[in-house]
Amino acid sequence: MNNIYKNISRIEDFFYTLLYGKVSNNIYPNNLPISIDKSWKEIVVIDAGAAIRDMDAYGFGTILIYLYAKPLDNGIKDVGTMNVMETALVECINSSTHPHYVVRRGGTYSDYDEGRNLHCNIYEINLTIV
Repeated sequence: MNNIYKNISRIEDFFYTLLYGKVSNNIYPNNLPISIDKSWKEIVVIDAGAAIRDMDAYGFGTILIYLYAKPLDNGIKDVGTMNVMETALVECINSSTHPHYVVRRGGTYSDYDEGRNLHCNIYEINLTIV
């Protein structure tokens, strides 16, 4: 296997390409942007910062996908927007046919970013690099 597929930037690009336009058009590697456009309803962050283990013949790691949604006007989580993003994410994962990246859904968590007033669902994606 060519080791370039274990590069974090290549992995981020794979997930960006896999998710862009399907889960959101607002996708960022590693962190939320400093300023968030008020017109955006949702944002996706691809966190490939955990270790990508190199086992010579293959690699593996866990990628976290953060799905952020602005709350409704009354402050409640916008479960409609979140459901659309989650459904699209699962469909992207299930339909991925990349020859070097095998993706599989792991755990799912919910969170709230109080400083930015954003609700968040976090997906663990198990990545095997062949």
